[in-house]
Amino acid sequence: MVISADAKFGDEDAFADFLGQHEVSHQGIAQKLIAAGQLIAMIPMADTPVNHSDWLLDHYQIHREIARVLNTILPDLASVDLQDENQYIEWMRLHGAVHAQINLALGIST
Repeated sequence: MVISADAKFGDEDAFADFLGQHEVSHQGIAQKLIAAGQLIAMIPMADTPVNHSDWLLDHYQIHREIARVLNTILPDLASVDLQDENQYIEWMRLHGAVHAQINLALGIST
């Protein structure tokens, strides 16, 4: 599943929708990796980046494991202030591109 990278800054409903899509996307990635015999460390994530400051770091660690298994380069997805509009927009764009790269590598399509 391709996640939406266009949740507008400050739109709580759109961001909640993004988080739901994101969770489904990560579940699909995990299923593909398991089916291919690849195991990744499953790091429990706090529920949302809004409520928990560790969410970005936990999320980045998961992506680091995926990048390790797929042997891909991963940009820093943890060093961002999602309360800053410019950083938020850039992170959404970058994060969407990372998911697109993962989906391509695993043959995931919508």
